[in-house]
Amino acid sequence: MRNDINLKHSVEEIKVKNPKTNKATKLATTLLTSVIAVSSALAVESPGSGGKLASNDVEVIGVIGSYIKRQEQADRPSPVEIIDAGNIEKIGAFGAVDIVNSLSINAGSQNNNDGFNQTFSLGTSNINLRGLGVSSTLTLLNGRRQVNTAATTLNGDQFTDLNSLVPTIAIGRVEILKDGASSLYGSDAVAGVANFNTKSDFVGLDFNLDYKSTTSDSQNDGQFSVLYGHEFNNSNLILAASYFDRSPLSAATRSDEFELRDANSTFGNPGTFLVFQDAGAPQFVADPSCEQVAAEHPETTTGINAAGFCNFDFGDYFSMVAEEQRSQVYAEFNSDLSDDTSLFAEIGYNDNKILTTSSPSQPILFPPFIPPTNPSAVAVGNTQGALFFGRPFGTSSDASIIDIGSVTWRTVFGLKGELDDNWSWQAAVGHSENVYNYNDSSDTLVDRFQAALVGQGGPNNDLFYNPLYGAQNDPSVIEDFKGSYAFEATSKLTTFDAHVSGEIFELPEGTVALAAGVQYRKNELEYDYNDAAENDNLYFFRGNNSFTTDGDASAVFVEVDIPVFAGLNIQTALRYEDLGNFDTVDPKIGFIWLFEQLSFRGTYGESFKAPSLFQTAGGLTVPSRVLDPLTNALATVSQRTEGDQENPLTAQTSDTYNLGATWFLPDNDFSASIDYWRFSYDKFITPENATALVANDPYGDQLERDPNSGQLTTVTTFFRNAGVLETDGIDVSINKGFDTNIGEIELSVNTSYVLTYDLEDPIAGNIDGKNQRNFTNFGVPMPALRGAIGVTWKGELHSSNIFVRHVSDYEDDNSDNSIDSFTTVDMQFNYDLGSQFKDGTLAALTLGVKNLFDEQAPDVISRSGYDPLTHSALGRQAYLSLKVSFE
Repeated sequence: MRNDINLKHSVEEIKVKNPKTNKATKLATTLLTSVIAVSSALAVESPGSGGKLASNDVEVIGVIGSYIKRQEQADRPSPVEIIDAGNIEKIGAFGAVDIVNSLSINAGSQNNNDGFNQTFSLGTSNINLRGLGVSSTLTLLNGRRQVNTAATTLNGDQFTDLNSLVPTIAIGRVEILKDGASSLYGSDAVAGVANFNTKSDFVGLDFNLDYKSTTSDSQNDGQFSVLYGHEFNNSNLILAASYFDRSPLSAATRSDEFELRDANSTFGNPGTFLVFQDAGAPQFVADPSCEQVAAEHPETTTGINAAGFCNFDFGDYFSMVAEEQRSQVYAEFNSDLSDDTSLFAEIGYNDNKILTTSSPSQPILFPPFIPPTNPSAVAVGNTQGALFFGRPFGTSSDASIIDIGSVTWRTVFGLKGELDDNWSWQAAVGHSENVYNYNDSSDTLVDRFQAALVGQGGPNNDLFYNPLYGAQNDPSVIEDFKGSYAFEATSKLTTFDAHVSGEIFELPEGTVALAAGVQYRKNELEYDYNDAAENDNLYFFRGNNSFTTDGDASAVFVEVDIPVFAGLNIQTALRYEDLGNFDTVDPKIGFIWLFEQLSFRGTYGESFKAPSLFQTAGGLTVPSRVLDPLTNALATVSQRTEGDQENPLTAQTSDTYNLGATWFLPDNDFSASIDYWRFSYDKFITPENATALVANDPYGDQLERDPNSGQLTTVTTFFRNAGVLETDGIDVSINKGFDTNIGEIELSVNTSYVLTYDLEDPIAGNIDGKNQRNFTNFGVPMPALRGAIGVTWKGELHSSNIFVRHVSDYEDDNSDNSIDSFTTVDMQFNYDLGSQFKDGTLAALTLGVKNLFDEQAPDVISRSGYDPLTHSALGRQAYLSLKVSFE
């Protein structure tokens, strides 16, 4: 039997905050409030994404946002939107990332290939509800945590990689909890929870063959998936596997489309020399080949700028889409051991291989000294010595390769059962790991390059390297100074959770229910850098220190669900969590008031996010442009960001509010809802601003300067609890179904409008981030309006849908330009092929187009020319899917 559930659920709750007293008093007070308060809701079908209102014969399923077991699991006051398998197919989703990108409440997730800003996390994807950060939404698989990727953002955030979950063919539904939920789930559930549920009781055999291609070039994705399910001896086994193959797309292919792309560097090849004179100040001298090379290769060498540097445009060398091969397998086993007890187990494996490109070589950020004995001396007039501003390879060279491998595996084992008709229990242990290997071959070894400039390079320490463009250098001397920035990072998560749920006593309007549980998790993180990085022997990435760290958390929670009077229910929850260095108590309270065709709801809760292990113990080094007051000029330096052991980080905290109403007419297949939401996020973890540190004290303890030239080389910044983010807005969704002579028609509207997105940046001060790109602060791009309007038609053998998706315009705080609004149209047509096969075989052919009218992503002054945190630059994509099912 198949269980293709088409349930859309969005019922909201509100939860109260207790006074900020000591932990014991606060815990006791809130527990008492939980016991005497009133709780829970009547079932309402979500207006979020279509489908009919839930009725009393809804199949019993678990919905995220509560541990309390009811006869109808739709009986939840939390704001939950559910996307079922049918809707996943409607949007043409090849993977979990496509599901996330369709959400109007997702803002600033790193899901478009971005070699500039995803420096150390390429090949991963994430969710960013409300723009509160990629690590501020808790991602679950079947209600349990998955390990955070060992890769990090440039802010040191770790997150659950959506690419590492399960084959898409095994996803039965996705539940999006749209308010804070630390009272039940602990750390990270600040903006909400995304729970991916598998088709646990699937029986049969499904094959999916999917192919997608951009229509303007040769970039394409292919995927083959299989799902098998079998019932035997009161048991069920499902097996799923998929293979995904993505071809690359070079930025050079689309270079003419993004007129504002700015990837110019003053460090090129041809390069520039600062030549010391016999008398007078030193002078900048561009490589004598610069103008000729610029005439022959205008796409990479743009000539000599006003300061005398030979400019190099490295933008074409990057990948807009990285080459990728991903293999996934998943198995799940469920078995009834007795009438009252059952066993469940999961095991998953994901292997992702990514190849992407970068500039032929990275710049020599700390210009080395070239003696007059170097072969380049005569050409640039070097009689007293010179400094080299450039890179070993540039124009006419091949792109360098960045090789990434990410392997994730997960296992879960648990038991669940019934104590009697009113009480149930569940307990499980889980372990998951991610190993992320990164190798960037574009760097240069400091010691060997400096040796080569003075004639001591090569395998025998006796060769010169001539940095002039086109010079005939011995290949062995070049191989000798080539460097790679590489590391192997391993992240581990071990969990145990157990809870009970049941009814405790009767009230005139219903039964009071309670859930209580304990949870434990241990996180481990290890980074092992290669020798060049360990010894700070790289010119561009400089280096980092290997480290090993871990942390654990223990928690207890209680949830009470009590009816007040007819139609009005209130639910409270409370959680105490001990994370070693600190602990936290997080309450939540909510209500729903249901009338015959109208309901009102609201929630209040407190949530928190603990610092990532990387932010507390690790560090990363990236190049940064800093204004040096000693020279009154911009300097490119190594910015090293790490945790400050003397001032350890504490948790980020949030207060969350939601208030809404739903109007539903089940007989007319109509529902409409409106919700007001607000998040107040405090102690936001963000790196210090390097420019501000230098301006405050040009010789500060966190700065390093070359002892000979005084040139600023390194700025050490620390992660700090320094930011504040407050945002609120309105969500609106409308659904209407029609039964017509030509089939079933459904209209849907789903939008989110941001009223405010205010940031308090530790350096920039108070910022109105609404309708801003927020490039110069810790926020994410925040257009005011995101939404989609959809029409779905279903006939006897045919069905089709069309969605119009819109993102409003916003301002670029890194320039004086506006970023245009972006509207795209997606269309899909399906044909039921079942009549072409023998009985028992189901088949469907789907043809779809994303961005039907080939709209180009709005121009942005940036190194990529567009905003990958908001827009896709791929243009029109056509896809074809064949699905065959055997009962």
